[in-house]
Amino acid sequence: TIGGAVYVAVGATTTVGITDSTFSENTCDGGGGAVWVQGDFLHLSMADCTIENNTTGDNDIVGSDGGAVVIRDWASVDIATTTFADNSTGQGGGALLIDNTDVLSATAFIRDCQFEGNVAAGGAGGALGFDALQGDIASLSLRSSTFIDNESYSGGGGAQVSNPTAVLVEDCWFSGNSAGGNGGGALEIADWDSIEISDTSFATNHSTNCGGALTIGAPAIDAGIAKVDQTLFDGTSCDLDAGALYVNYSSPNAISARVSAP
Repeated sequence: TIGGAVYVAVGATTTVGITDSTFSENTCDGGGGAVWVQGDFLHLSMADCTIENNTTGDNDIVGSDGGAVVIRDWASVDIATTTFADNSTGQGGGALLIDNTDVLSATAFIRDCQFEGNVAAGGAGGALGFDALQGDIASLSLRSSTFIDNESYSGGGGAQVSNPTAVLVEDCWFSGNSAGGNGGGALEIADWDSIEISDTSFATNHSTNCGGALTIGAPAIDAGIAKVDQTLFDGTSCDLDAGALYVNYSSPNAISARVSAP
């Protein structure tokens, strides 16, 4: 089963709105412990919700990602002023999984949200997992949001982002998150074109691999551009390389990186 409380499958170019709602203590064996939404060219908005204590199946159940919410086959996503707390999954995306773009150009916005105490017990993205289709143009913006005490088995204790063309992280707070696997105690970004992180704090995050706070993997293009400006790394640690920021790339890809302290 998928979608412990709500399952929505819609047709082409449909808009779905979820507002001023609470989803608590829902469960299912498959993905989306509380909500599963999918559709061709889906446009989804969510605001002023509380999503807490939802769960999906054990880590031996394939497809049980997204402890609370799964959004699939999407064109645009806008999530605002919503709290994701104490959700868990046996796979990836402890609270929220945004998966599988359905158009050549897709945008996802997450703003003024709180992710706290979520767990991805068998995968990546302790709170948030984002995975676009390789080759699509898909952007993710995280603004004015907090990621606190989230945990993942693999990379990205707070959030794990794969195959984005552009990632913007602005005015966010990552604290007390932890990751194993690929590293990035708070945030891991892989197979990207451009990254901009600004006015953001990483405090007391930990990874058992590389990048106690932030891991930036190889870009998807030959000249990826990563900018980390006015960003604080405080008390972050890892068991292997780079207690704060780990950047990894291989030829022929190249990264133009700029890092500045607040």
